[in-house]
Amino acid sequence: MQLSNSLSMKEDKKILVEQVKGWRGQKATTDEEKRRRKNVKDTKKTLNAKIKNMLTERKVLNSAYLTSFHLEASCRKVYNKEYKKRKTHQKDIQMQIEIILRKHGIDRAAHHGGELTGPFLRKLSENAEELFGELKQCLLEAIKDDNTRLATDDEIITMCDRCAELYILFDGLFSLSRTPSYKLTPEIEDKMKKYIKVCVKAWKCMGYTMGMPKIHAIEDHLFNQMIYWKGIGCFSEDFVELAHQFGNIAEKRTRGMRDYTKKFVSQ
Repeated sequence: MQLSNSLSMKEDKKILVEQVKGWRGQKATTDEEKRRRKNVKDTKKTLNAKIKNMLTERKVLNSAYLTSFHLEASCRKVYNKEYKKRKTHQKDIQMQIEIILRKHGIDRAAHHGGELTGPFLRKLSENAEELFGELKQCLLEAIKDDNTRLATDDEIITMCDRCAELYILFDGLFSLSRTPSYKLTPEIEDKMKKYIKVCVKAWKCMGYTMGMPKIHAIEDHLFNQMIYWKGIGCFSEDFVELAHQFGNIAEKRTRGMRDYTKKFVSQ
C-alpha cells in the first residue's frame, strides 16, 4: 500500500513539475493565477516531504528485514550444529516417538519430517489420551538413567498430560464450532462458552503466546460469529481443500503434456 501511494505521489509530482516548467518566462496576470501557482508549489513541497519520509521508512524496513533474515540464518546454523551433536540415546528416543506415531496412523515421513496437517492431526486428536500416555512411558524409560537430562519425571508427566488434555479440548471445540447455520441451540451455546474458556486456559497453561491470530479469533470472535450466523459450519472451506487436492492430482497426471489445449481438456 505504501509503495502504491509512493508511486502515485511521484506521478502527481511529475505533473506538477511539468506545470511549473510551463510557467517559466510567463508572469501571473491575475490574483487568482498567482494563488493557483502558489498552491501548486506548496503541494509540490508537501509531496516532496512525504516521498522523502516514505523513502526513509523504506530504508528502515529494509534494514530491519535484513537484520532479522541474518539473525534467523545464524540461529538456524546454531540449531543445525547442536542437532548434529545429539547423543545416540537421543536419536533412539526420536525413533521410538516416530514408531509410536506410526502405530496410531500418523506418519511424519509423509510430510518429509515437517508439520502435520489434515487427517494426521485428526487422528492425533482422536487418540490423544492413549498416544500421549505411550509417549510419556517412552520418555520416562528412555531417560531413566540419564544424568544429563534437563527435565524431571514430574515435568515430563505434567507436559504429556497437558498436551493430551489440550488436544482433546480443542477437538471438542472444533466439533461444536462446525455447527451448521440455523442449527445452533441454547445447549450448544452453553457448551461453546465453557469450551472456549477452558481451551484458552489450557492454552495459557502450556505457556503459549496469546498474540497468535487463531487463538485470538477463538477467544474473542468465535462465539460472537456463531451467535450472529446461528452456526458457522456452512462456512467451512473443506470443499476448497478438496478441490486443491483434485487439482494437484490432475496436474501431476498431465505434467508431461506440452500441448496446453489438450492438457486443459484432459483435466
